[in-house]
Amino acid sequence: SEENSNKLNFDLTEDQLTLILLANIKNRDMGVEAYHENNQRGHCDITIKLNNFIWHGEAKKHTSSYSYLFKGYAQLTERYSTGTVDSASGGLIIYTRNRKCNEMMTKWKSHLDKSAPRIHACKAITITPCQKNPLVFYSQHVHTVSQLDYEVIHYPVNLYHEPVDPDL
Repeated sequence: SEENSNKLNFDLTEDQLTLILLANIKNRDMGVEAYHENNQRGHCDITIKLNNFIWHGEAKKHTSSYSYLFKGYAQLTERYSTGTVDSASGGLIIYTRNRKCNEMMTKWKSHLDKSAPRIHACKAITITPCQKNPLVFYSQHVHTVSQLDYEVIHYPVNLYHEPVDPDL
């Protein structure tokens, strides 16, 4: 069941979880290429290409530190992304086993809203809720290098598992 796989999956590394995620995204028949760069400084965790479009993502395990998530956000927005027309968005994938995922995402949003303006040349960030999923939100800022709008989706992958029934 999904719950039982959650219990096992959080014990995997960020790299292992990301490889599982990318296996479900790759589709060479449709021209979608998905890559994972592991253990290489200077490379993004996730790169997805479709024709000229390039999407970068950073994947982080969240336990309690929002500064660790912010490090991933900063790497994505200030180191790996170009912010060009064909690469105007990216994502932060947050692996968590937090029982209160909505509360965790609200705290992350607050941390990001306070910290992100300090690292971007534009000194500002806008946060927008996702209309389809209340656990997801978007952040927008003017990219430091391209000076074009850049958007990041903040997407939790909840791997919480602690059933009330001990037999599950």
